[in-house]
Amino acid sequence: MSASPPPSPTSYWPDGGSRQQSSRTAWTPLASRRQPVRSLSPRRIGRGGVGRLGRYVLTVGGIEPRKGSLDLVEAYALLGDPDVRLVIAGGETLFDYRAYRAAWDERAAELSVAPVVLGPVDDTQLPALVAGAEVFAFPSVKEGFGLAPLEALAAGVPLVVSDLPVFREIFRDAASYAIGPADLARQLRAAPRTDRSARSRALAATYTWPAAAAAHLEFYARVLNTSQRSAQSASPPVLGADCGGFLPDPGVKPSSVCHGTRLADRGQRR
Repeated sequence: MSASPPPSPTSYWPDGGSRQQSSRTAWTPLASRRQPVRSLSPRRIGRGGVGRLGRYVLTVGGIEPRKGSLDLVEAYALLGDPDVRLVIAGGETLFDYRAYRAAWDERAAELSVAPVVLGPVDDTQLPALVAGAEVFAFPSVKEGFGLAPLEALAAGVPLVVSDLPVFREIFRDAASYAIGPADLARQLRAAPRTDRSARSRALAATYTWPAAAAAHLEFYARVLNTSQRSAQSASPPVLGADCGGFLPDPGVKPSSVCHGTRLADRGQRR
């Protein structure tokens, strides 16, 4: 992990924002990561700046199985750097994962690590928190997209994600990929040494809300056209319409005739 602190940012967003850099501030780590600081208030960080956290690995989201939270705390323990904190913006979840959270807390204690769980972070404070991270970790075991890591890329922050097809499709060569805690720890350690910030920002800039809306409209139009063609090909034939103007004999079932074959010899003209 790099010993130099990241610049103090003010904002980032994929829709044209940038990581604005000011002069470097004094980065004073909070003693040791083994100090239990699970309930550090986001407001206290807001008053003191993200510099209060020192150097840190950041993730955003709930502590839950889908987010790979246990893998992340295992990987953090493997880093072996007491000056680097694991900071979780959020931590809560909509679902009842109390047993998982208890297992996560127990495992962290067994590993003698104390991640900083901030709870909900205000939108006005989140950009600086993300952009001040040394590396952003997102080891989900399943995801549909990944807005939080995309915002990290927009800030030029090194990104390490789990090796999922959806992440490969979205982040391409702008991220590092890991499988399991040991690999995750290696990638977290190596990511800050690889400067992909220009590539990351360029990729993030392609994901805008207008572009997303246009892609959805194109997809919906394609699906609608396909559905209409399928409906037309599956529609039951109209008597006489596909029979060259001839109707079948009254005793002949329509389904057995009128499928594109002229049946003049078996029917009568309308």
